[in-house]
Amino acid sequence: MHYLIRYLDIKPPAAINCQNFPPACFTSFSEAGEIIFPLIYGGAFLLLLIFGGKAAFDFMTSQGDPKQLEKARNSLVFSFIGILLIFLAYFFTRLVGSLFNIDLLV
Repeated sequence: MHYLIRYLDIKPPAAINCQNFPPACFTSFSEAGEIIFPLIYGGAFLLLLIFGGKAAFDFMTSQGDPKQLEKARNSLVFSFIGILLIFLAYFFTRLVGSLFNIDLLV
């Protein structure tokens, strides 16, 4: 094992600081929120678009089957409700940020 360490010239990691690990620089919740919230909202919106597209595809390929039509319609309705909830969560986050004078979203 020592031969392998000498051969690969492995050195212990340097101390963690802002230059080599940017998340170590977060000093408040709002700084973390500037990165976390847009990623969460973007990921959720992308997932809902995928599920909405799948529901629309199921709706078009149902060939008049009442069970498949109902399933596809419910999926579309839930996708639209999900998109609405994402927008409401985004605006609620903006409202809370403006009330407490912090910028949670960039």
